[in-house]
Amino acid sequence: MDQGTRYLGSQEASLAITATSDDTGRQEQMYSELQTQDPKDELADDGGRVGVVDSPALPPSYHLLDPGRDTTKKGSGESTFETLMGENDDTSSYEQHHNCDAGPHLPPRTLTPLTNRQISLLFLELLAVVALAIAGIKGLFILPGLNLFSVPPMTQDCGGYSVPSVERSFYINLQIARDLSFTRAKLLDLAWDTVVGQGGRFLHGWVLYQVAASQLSWMMEYSSVPYYFQLDILFSTTSLPALWSTLRFLGTRRPARAVFSAVWFLLAILYVLAFASIWGAATGYLNPSKPAYMMDDRSYVTVNSDSLRMCMSVDTERLNRTVPAVVQGPRLGECFESFDYVSGWGTCDITEGEDDWKNVVAYLNTKGTIQNFYSAANSTRPVNETTDFNLWGYDSVSPVISGIQINNGRYSGQYGYTGDSVYRRSRSRGWRTAVKGLYREITGFQFAGAGQEVADVKKPWFNDTFQLDPSVNMSGWTKSYQTLDPVPYNSTLWWNGSAIPLEAPFLDLPARVEDCNWFGPSGMCVCYRDALLTSDFRDENNLICISEDGYVWGFSSVITLVGMILEVCWIVGCFGMWLDLHINCNLFRMNRRGSGVVRNILDVGGAIRHDLGGDTGAYENRDLLKELEKLPPVGYEVDDSGQQGRISIVSMPGARRRGGGLKAGKLYA
Repeated sequence: MDQGTRYLGSQEASLAITATSDDTGRQEQMYSELQTQDPKDELADDGGRVGVVDSPALPPSYHLLDPGRDTTKKGSGESTFETLMGENDDTSSYEQHHNCDAGPHLPPRTLTPLTNRQISLLFLELLAVVALAIAGIKGLFILPGLNLFSVPPMTQDCGGYSVPSVERSFYINLQIARDLSFTRAKLLDLAWDTVVGQGGRFLHGWVLYQVAASQLSWMMEYSSVPYYFQLDILFSTTSLPALWSTLRFLGTRRPARAVFSAVWFLLAILYVLAFASIWGAATGYLNPSKPAYMMDDRSYVTVNSDSLRMCMSVDTERLNRTVPAVVQGPRLGECFESFDYVSGWGTCDITEGEDDWKNVVAYLNTKGTIQNFYSAANSTRPVNETTDFNLWGYDSVSPVISGIQINNGRYSGQYGYTGDSVYRRSRSRGWRTAVKGLYREITGFQFAGAGQEVADVKKPWFNDTFQLDPSVNMSGWTKSYQTLDPVPYNSTLWWNGSAIPLEAPFLDLPARVEDCNWFGPSGMCVCYRDALLTSDFRDENNLICISEDGYVWGFSSVITLVGMILEVCWIVGCFGMWLDLHINCNLFRMNRRGSGVVRNILDVGGAIRHDLGGDTGAYENRDLLKELEKLPPVGYEVDDSGQQGRISIVSMPGARRRGGGLKAGKLYA
């Protein structure tokens, strides 16, 4: 291959031949301009190489160096044309260096539309984003019902109750990991910031570049964009210069479609820049604290303090003062997770405790069983019959005694009704309906106290006989399904290894109901040391927070919610731009994407070389940017005039003209 053929193989040579064939008067015009120049003008060193016919033709739009000027001083009698011709040897050396065939060149290729597989993938992407949008909208309707601004319950952290209401919105209330050392909490938070924060920012930046670069190519099909906007979006997508260039672009008059895309660029770049900060602020670690209240003796108690216990008051007069006035049971913290739940129902094993407490609970359990048996009685009218509890069915669940569930892992023989009637199984009469009235005598469960032996350890009770006392005033018990109180039967309290028989009615536990009305579970009281607490001690003025050991790590629900909303909006916006490309962008629909570093370099580099010329090696970046600022905006242009078309970016000083679209099967260079 000779030098002329190799010359035709390069793009610059092709441009030179095209320029010569299209405008044969170009060379004569250049020569005329050179002849009419002022002899005192300075000619550029490479001007002669540009003016020679065999040299690569430079486009006429704009040059940093005027081909007609030379920076060397010439005498007044010398001809400029002679000066140019005198440098022909140097020009030939330049051409040989830049136009020689250094290796195999890529041939032109044909473009093909999107395949069915690509269209199917796009459809699946569309369904995924639609599902995400629907889930997001549904989530917005759920938000009002979520107490996102609440702080952790007292059982987790008391610190949220001691901060101002504004700060509570940013409190770490979704606590994931607990009982961490400071080092582990710090490393966990650092790992989150690195992997999710910085890694997520990198991933979002890569996705944004792919979408923004492709969207920019579509913008350059129907409009034109300035160089500064194109360079920053393509080569520094997620940066402050890109933000500034987008703002400048929005300050110019552009088509509404281009303005909409630029606004999305602005918001998407802002979110990517703030991504690491948002999700870093959404997490954190802190030293949790537990609540404590100051008592009358100026000491503080927590829910797990040994001095704060559940208890029951006893009528010592009926027991000849053999039983103390207050019998203490398990710690308050064993039945309630925190002070927040003291006013409600607690779940614990109230059978655990000292012997005195176990005896009182056994007595209370016996009383509760009789009350449950008569819960469906029609009246208080005595029935001249006797009955045995063992003939009646009972609910196979642990009994609920005075609001505290006994979890002892075994059935306690709680008699009662299933559905709307108390029943028993009889071989002759089948099912029996509700109890008519109070039986004269009943035989059944007497729960064992501390030290009492039972026949079956799985059944902590034995049979006893209870006699009805008709003289007990039952006027307060007026209807069925109301707790039978008082219980008009004799009873027995086991205490210190011996039985204490009691006449009807059963003991009231607590002795005075009004003493413990403030406490949620009926029949139970709270004692501080040996004193019965007759009023609620949980005064906010007496609340302090005591630091616990270790740290917790978690999320702020408010900031996490904001981050999730922004993330969903960003994803939907990206896919909207992506979908716009698939539908409208001619280049994209012909599988010629506008993203990719090499693709961008070739497109932008060709346009800049076309506008600034090839003699730019000595210029600094800021000088080149200043010159690009002076140029008109650029856009894509497709030339289909020959056997092979050409796709290029060119300057468009006037209004954007839509050219012909790409043709499937045609060669493009």
